[in-house]
Amino acid sequence: MKCLFYKLAVAGLCVSLISACQDESIADSSRLEYDRAVVESSSFQDEVPELSLTSEASLPAYISQAEHSLSKQDRFDTRINFRNLYGTTDPPNGQTRALAEFEATEGILISWDNQDAEYLFSLIQLSASRAKVWILTRSLSESKQLESLLVRNGVDPSRLEFFEYRHESVWTRDYGPWTIVDEQAQAALVDFKYYPERRRDDAIPTLMSNHFTMPVYRPNLEIEGGNFMSDGAGRCFFSSRVLEVNYAKDNQDLADLFYEYLGCTQALVLEPLIGEGTAHIDMFAKLTGPNTMLLGEYSDQIDPMNRAILDRNYQRIQDFARKTDWSLEIIRIPMPAPRSSGAYPSYTNSLIVNDLVIVPIYPSQPQFEAEALRAYQQAFSDQYDIAVIDADNIIEMGGAVHCTTMGFIQAGQLVAPAGSAIPPDFPEAPINPTLNASNSLQVFSSTQSQRIPDDGEIYDQITVMIDNIESLREQFQVKLNLNHSYPSDLKISLWHKGREMILFNRETSNSTQIAKTFTVSRSSSYDPNGDWTLMIEDLEAQDEGVLESWSLSF
Repeated sequence: MKCLFYKLAVAGLCVSLISACQDESIADSSRLEYDRAVVESSSFQDEVPELSLTSEASLPAYISQAEHSLSKQDRFDTRINFRNLYGTTDPPNGQTRALAEFEATEGILISWDNQDAEYLFSLIQLSASRAKVWILTRSLSESKQLESLLVRNGVDPSRLEFFEYRHESVWTRDYGPWTIVDEQAQAALVDFKYYPERRRDDAIPTLMSNHFTMPVYRPNLEIEGGNFMSDGAGRCFFSSRVLEVNYAKDNQDLADLFYEYLGCTQALVLEPLIGEGTAHIDMFAKLTGPNTMLLGEYSDQIDPMNRAILDRNYQRIQDFARKTDWSLEIIRIPMPAPRSSGAYPSYTNSLIVNDLVIVPIYPSQPQFEAEALRAYQQAFSDQYDIAVIDADNIIEMGGAVHCTTMGFIQAGQLVAPAGSAIPPDFPEAPINPTLNASNSLQVFSSTQSQRIPDDGEIYDQITVMIDNIESLREQFQVKLNLNHSYPSDLKISLWHKGREMILFNRETSNSTQIAKTFTVSRSSSYDPNGDWTLMIEDLEAQDEGVLESWSLSF
């Protein structure tokens, strides 16, 4: 295996980029202001909503406070006026499967933002060495200037395609198109719902499908691409964030949607990292081949709580592989320390582009870099090249290489990249993504109605007393029933023995009711007896509600 230590070339590129910018004004005069009335050119001619924000700024991988406040003021999701872009469609006919990232890639989608110019420029150069790169810019002049710079720095112009479209963020993994293929090897795109605050980003998969005259399917499901992982043969992974955001659907509804649109027959729900803003699976795990997975690992000295979470996920994945007769090798990879800024550096947030693997590194935290690259060398055959890219700055916005790229194909018949095998089988039947409830649940409930004050908080307590804790499942359920005039103001946590379990954290909702059962994991040694405290915080002014009831089921 050949490692391309791209970080050694970054300094030279920076000088070149600055010099070119002085000539062609990429960094300054070509930067569009969001309130500019006329766009010079648009590759997408469909009618689209206006941008959500009124000034250009780099947006994080999660919803910012400014966006949340704007959404609260609007109280209206304008996407309902654009059903051709956002309206739910029927699922594909016949059997389909979501492509695994380690399968062949025809193109990589990257959105340009001048504020992340050096990082994105390097990312485009690397990606274009193995596939075509589709680049979203904000004007025709910006496209031309960027293309000139890239070609002058050695990029093959036939590998570049530009689309002028005033997008809102760089997180193409989260809002970009998901590729599926059917039994006749015909490719189509799936467009899940993205943040309603970023409605122009949310339109991109359907706009691309129209441009390429490809079928597009839109499920009634909110999920970001960074929170999904597939082996291409029906095994799918996501974090419990999906259950929290789509709380109006029960687990069987979710299982059916994942099967109908993506061909997921077996779904495993993993715990997200505590404190990490996106709660996405790509921040701690990555499938590198049909039978190989990288899984993050913290030391006790760095982050004991997230170490325990990832160790539990390791056990879940092992159990899942054994039950599904999957010969899976799990390779642990170190996780750098979370930063005081709230950023969570991750080596698993990488990209596979055919026979090239682009791995983020963090020069300000080099402690585990060599060990992480050894893990990649173990996970990939010597037919792959490994390149590294400086992600120190971009990770401060909540993501890295995987988050800022989305691979997709137009043609279903592609040769598999080096060392991988495209799974030949199609799924046959859906399986519930969470464990079925036991028939002998022990239920503890509170029916004391409480008002949820505006910009305040309430607490309610349930005492659990169970004798035979050894026979309990490793999952329990929390059932909530409340009404609130704006649920997106709420953070709902469950406390037991000093441990906080976040059930709901300011999720977007078009309903005033939360009637939802949350599934929470516990280790077999965790004693559930004692007082459990439900905490509901209203974090913004103007709205209030009522907690009707809640319960715990073991």
